[in-house]
Amino acid sequence: MYKAFFFIVLAGIFISSGTADQTETPPDTQSAVTIETLFPMGKEWQWRYESKTRDGISHYTTRYRGTFNREGEVFHLLSNPYGVSYYQIGPDALKVKGVAPAEDLKNVNFYTTGDLTRLKYPLKKGDRWRGRALLDRESDSVITNYATEIIGWETITVPSGTYDALATSSTVNTIFVNREKGFGKGMISRENQWYAPGVGLVRRTINFMYEKDKMTLYRDDRLQDYTHPR
Repeated sequence: MYKAFFFIVLAGIFISSGTADQTETPPDTQSAVTIETLFPMGKEWQWRYESKTRDGISHYTTRYRGTFNREGEVFHLLSNPYGVSYYQIGPDALKVKGVAPAEDLKNVNFYTTGDLTRLKYPLKKGDRWRGRALLDRESDSVITNYATEIIGWETITVPSGTYDALATSSTVNTIFVNREKGFGKGMISRENQWYAPGVGLVRRTINFMYEKDKMTLYRDDRLQDYTHPR
């Protein structure tokens, strides 16, 4: 039960993407960068990542899976082996509003309250925000508290190229709850992400600890290549 929740929550944490021509943004134009340029997506777009852990190197692909309409709201779906994330993209914020298992896009759980805000305008160095999200099911819940800060612009090199990217840092505290048994396992993660204009997420590092089992994990995901069908 908790294992299933674990991977659903990872979907919201790990899935991010972007695409378009591989270009860099000079510092004098960074003030014009928008959330849409840092997190673009389109039909049949996909991004392949090289993922390094203590166990070695593997690869996975994030794919754009179209849109989903619910009560007048439009959600953009991104999937990878960890699961599916339902995003809302606007001029003011990039938010994860729901998650689903990787093998079933429509078996979605929307956050009962709150969301996971990944980016927030005006995208200035030192900007901070906090949030709380509740994922509620019939007998189980996941409570997520997080704090994110914009670190600033950094030049970063990954297998797909060198980019001028906006860096963010987050601390995420996740608690898995069984309403009959009370509070259960928890997970604390510390995550850094780099977003390149016109490309999207080019690198992510994450350290997380599964508290009850004293299990610690580390990931370093770097963009290897991406496709933008014409």
